[in-house]
Amino acid sequence: RQSEMKATESFLADMTARAQTDPGAWVIDQGDNYDLPVMTYHWLQHACEDSYHNWYYNWADGFPGNEQSLFDLVPVISGEQGDYHARGVTPLADGPAIPSGKPFGDVNSPGGLFHETWYYIDAMTPGHLRTMAEASYAAMIYETAWHEEDNTDYEDSDGFGAWLYPDTSWDGLSGWALRLHNHVRDAVALAEASAWADSLRTGSLTMNTAPRAFYMDADLDGVLELVYRNGKVWTLWQTFGGRCLLAVRWDPDRDDAVLLLGNPLANPSAPGEEEYADDRATRCTGFKVMNGGYADADFLLIPSGGGIQATSGDGLVTGTHTLAAGSDTLTTTITETIGGDLYLRMGLTPDPWSLLLHGPDGLVREYDGASPETSTWYRLSNGDASITVLYDDASFTPAPLHAGWDRRDLALTEEIELFGDGVFSFRTVFGAGDDLTAVPEDAPPPVHPTAHLLSPAPNPFNPATEISFELTSPAVVWVEIHDLSGRLVRTLMAGTVTPAGLHTIPWRGLDATGRSVGAGVYLVRFRAGDMEQTRVVTLLK
Repeated sequence: RQSEMKATESFLADMTARAQTDPGAWVIDQGDNYDLPVMTYHWLQHACEDSYHNWYYNWADGFPGNEQSLFDLVPVISGEQGDYHARGVTPLADGPAIPSGKPFGDVNSPGGLFHETWYYIDAMTPGHLRTMAEASYAAMIYETAWHEEDNTDYEDSDGFGAWLYPDTSWDGLSGWALRLHNHVRDAVALAEASAWADSLRTGSLTMNTAPRAFYMDADLDGVLELVYRNGKVWTLWQTFGGRCLLAVRWDPDRDDAVLLLGNPLANPSAPGEEEYADDRATRCTGFKVMNGGYADADFLLIPSGGGIQATSGDGLVTGTHTLAAGSDTLTTTITETIGGDLYLRMGLTPDPWSLLLHGPDGLVREYDGASPETSTWYRLSNGDASITVLYDDASFTPAPLHAGWDRRDLALTEEIELFGDGVFSFRTVFGAGDDLTAVPEDAPPPVHPTAHLLSPAPNPFNPATEISFELTSPAVVWVEIHDLSGRLVRTLMAGTVTPAGLHTIPWRGLDATGRSVGAGVYLVRFRAGDMEQTRVVTLLK
């Protein structure tokens, strides 16, 4: 059943195309009755005891309900949660709660995960990572507080809630909903990566910055993750399986960072941190050990000799990962004594936002042999976003288990798997690896940008700077100035139909009211059609 569910998942572009081809199979005609009560879904009205407040807070109109409160619930860090009727248990059987003890709360209540996560997102600089964080947050609160109902007879004598069989039994939250809600906090890690990107934009870090490893709680669960980054690559690692949750690369041409590994938009595999190494997996991060039990086992994760080291609890598997200053290449050395080959899985996601919007048609596979398994390296590209794996001592698995015939059974992800025995090494290039010559697989025609934002000049400036952009065809253009908190300072062009060619507009350091802004760093946000770019300018006083 799990494989059937995954097989039905598709990209947004594919689903839209299917709906347009056969609208009758997708569009539901709700009829022309305009005098229905506000809550037209009678099943839902019956299930939540006539008020959605009961589902969310287990309290409505001053009276307690008979539902499990999402507001007060604390997510689990591992194990099961939800689906109590189906499992025949009570919440006492839930796995251990996240050590931070933070409940879900709601968006307006400080101290809860929904509020605290959005607080991080709201402070992010506009760009790729903020877009990803907002999308992840929206995806994880889908069908908020959905409950598992055991009384589904919502017969009604008058059509306005005179239930023949009121729902009087206690109902807990659905497991599928908690798989989503429990991971709304994953967006915080994207905010931390965005802060690193801001440091590169403002010059407090450079692309030649030396690597550094440090601990932080990057998802509000009270468990420390390990950040390992230099001036080109930012990665996040967790003790569960010693896995790499996210890998982000700084792209100077975009003046932005792009996600290459990890997919916080996909349905999580479990309510807790488990990812699984079998057909239950719906996400695949990086460097996941696929051999029995290690994918979700406890690893000791420490900085070591300028790199980081992840060692399994039994001491039989150790992975050492190192970056050099100014390099986008992570070198991995595996030392294992489990007996036989050790398999490591990688979930490649070059620009998952683009994949969500446009589907997989822009993905290009490249390698230097007759097939990936007979090559020495493998690259997956999506426009200007690429991730490359050099096998070195490892070997490529041609048909990994549970990955599908095309290795793309998981949403917005292509899985690859390497294996080796004893001590073996391989490298991951968070980029194209420009010195590699490839034989591409039926590459689609290149997409040429229709707009380009040039670097403002002068920069730094006082009192004025000029912002130039080039269009290859007419477009509707927006040019906005934001501060580093994302607050709009001034709009220079607002949906202006602009002809092709080179255009220049001044910014004299004034806000929307005509007052001079303070000295500091500002963001120039440019949109033309579906293309968006950001540049950094510094005002001196």
